Amino acid sequence: LEKEIKEIDESDSEDYLKEGLRAPLQSELDTKKAKLSKLEELSDKIDELDAEIAKLEKDVEDFKNSDGEQAEQYLVAAEKDLDAKKTELEKTEADLKKVANE
Repeated sequence: LEKEIKEIDESDSEDYLKEGLRAPLQSELDTKKAKLSKLEELSDKIDELDAEIAKLEKDVEDFKNSDGEQAEQYLVAAEKDLDAKKTELEKTEADLKKVANE
């Protein structure tokens, strides 16, 4: 699309003709760039959530193997955070699939 737009801009055609040819291509290009940007944003968020989930899973295991009242409190909090992150990951993955299929 960028190549086609450049060819139109460099042609000897009248400006009104160039704009008539260029506008739909520019619109399509802008739409594709916006979609790509959204896909990259969601993909980055998934990577971040995967890392957070891995850390929380390790924390949960560590707290399960610890003794003491505080360890139990930390375990409950970590499990709650883990469930929330997994839910957020599922939603983000669904959003990514939705955007990819648009």
